[in-house]
Amino acid sequence: MELTHRCIRLTFPGLTRFFSTYFHQDWKTGANNAADVLARFFAESYATSANLQRCATEIRQLIDEYGDDAGIEAALAALGCHYHPSADGRSARAWLADLHDRMLREAEAAERQYRDLSNFIAVRFHQDWDLDAADADEVVAQFFADRPDPLYLRALAAQIRRFINEYGDDARIEAALEETLWCSYEPSADGRPARAWLEDLHDRMLREAEAAERQPYRDLAAFLAASFPPDRNADADDAEGIVARFVAGGATLRQLLAIATQMCQLIAAHSNDAGIEAALDALGCSYRPSAAGRPARAWLADLCDRMLRAAEAIQHR
Repeated sequence: MELTHRCIRLTFPGLTRFFSTYFHQDWKTGANNAADVLARFFAESYATSANLQRCATEIRQLIDEYGDDAGIEAALAALGCHYHPSADGRSARAWLADLHDRMLREAEAAERQYRDLSNFIAVRFHQDWDLDAADADEVVAQFFADRPDPLYLRALAAQIRRFINEYGDDARIEAALEETLWCSYEPSADGRPARAWLEDLHDRMLREAEAAERQPYRDLAAFLAASFPPDRNADADDAEGIVARFVAGGATLRQLLAIATQMCQLIAAHSNDAGIEAALDALGCSYRPSAAGRPARAWLADLCDRMLRAAEAIQHR
């Protein structure tokens, strides 16, 4: 597996999705120019506060890491961007800097519109939510079981706080939940004040975000512990079979991409095989690649490659 190109995409997952979706090789179809494409992006529901903040953060990181226009243009190409700012007489660095600033402005607007919170409610508390769970607490538990991104959790917490402050008392909050966010759950029906329910949800969002930030390899650790228990190392070198079983067990696209990203980050964080193997051990992986005569870096890179292929297969279903 060639790590350089792959790691650029895994290091900047938000930008990879943005460029491959909006500035793919046929981006000019249906658009007069790059400004039209950006207008469409900012108008769509994907442009939530969390996603916009993530893209802005990655743009700043990309500018700082790749520096000059040549380096930035090469990185843009690796991220799947087929728009060339130079064709419009602009430097790649200046175009990205402007895009960064606009992302932040739009993120602030999205927060004022409760865009992340609206999406959360639409997915979790739609009109048939009680068919998916026994009660509202189970719905929330299912949400956290999906291991949401900490940036998304913080965006949700900020919007819940803004929503509480805007509507104030229980009656107004419950009415706004239904009329503004189209929430089909009524806290009062469970004997719960609407404000207290949102306060509890806000506090849990922050706790879960903090917990996730303390565990940067949490998805990878869960995968390694489940896939490489002490009693099943005989087939540990079968990367394809390991990933196939993981997918067959119900792994989601988000999980596959998160695990692959964390594999790449772990490889980048350690300069030699011994360091990688020690890190794997700390994450609960009982398998030792060196015991099977394989360099830990090559073994993990192969596993990462298989994980990404599985993710691509899910995307193309």
